[in-house]
Amino acid sequence: GVEMDRPFAQLPIDLQDSPKRWREWAELEAPEAAPLPGDWAKLPELYRVLVLKAFRPDRLVYAMTGFVGAHLGERYLNVSSSLASLLPRSAPGTPILFVLSPGADPVREVEELAEKNGVYVENGRLHMVSLGQSQEAVAEAAIVAARKAGGWVLLQNLHMMLDWSAAFLTRSIEQLPPQDQRYRLFLSSEPHPGLPIGVLQSCLKLSSEVPHGLNANLRRALQPFSEDYFQ
Repeated sequence: GVEMDRPFAQLPIDLQDSPKRWREWAELEAPEAAPLPGDWAKLPELYRVLVLKAFRPDRLVYAMTGFVGAHLGERYLNVSSSLASLLPRSAPGTPILFVLSPGADPVREVEELAEKNGVYVENGRLHMVSLGQSQEAVAEAAIVAARKAGGWVLLQNLHMMLDWSAAFLTRSIEQLPPQDQRYRLFLSSEPHPGLPIGVLQSCLKLSSEVPHGLNANLRRALQPFSEDYFQ
C-alpha cells in the first residue's frame, strides 16, 4: 500500500518490480485521464499530478487544467489576459514580456494595438526588431529613437541575445528615464533560464500560448473585437 506520510517512498521499488505496467501507463496518449498503476491510484489527486509531471511533463498542462476545474471551478479556466488589457498597467519602465510557446507569434497583436493608438512604422513611432547576431546596434537605435519620440519597440526573441539583455537592456529599463512618457517596450522570449532577473522582475508577463480546444480558439479569435463591433 501507499503510506500517506511518505507517499513516494516505495515508488522506486515499484518501478523496478513492475516496469511493464508503468511503461504502459506512461505511454498512454492521455495518461492524466487514466488511473495510476496498482495502489498508486489511491493517491490524492495533487500527488497523482506530481507523478504525472515526473513521467510525462508534456501532459502537465492538461492535468492541471482538470485539477483547477475540479477544485476551484470552471471560471478559473476561462480567465484570459490580452495585450490590450495589460497596456494600461504598463509604463516606460514596465515592459510587457510575451512568454512564447511553439507556434505563437505576438507580432500581429502588437501591430493591431499600435494602430489603435496611432503608432505606426510610417510615422516613425513603431520599431520592430528580431534579435540575433549583429542586431545589438539596431535594437539600441530603436530604443533610443522610441524614448525620444514616445514610440513603441518590440524586441523579438530575447533569448537569442542574453548578454546584451543583461547589460544594455537591463540598464535602459532600470536607469534611463524616457524623454516621452508614451514610450512603451514589448519583449518576446522563449522560456530560458538565462533571462536576466532584472528584466523579468520589471516586466508584466503575458503567456503567448497556442490555444487548445474550440472554446480557447474562439476566445482568441474574438479578442480583437469590442462589444460595440457586434452591436
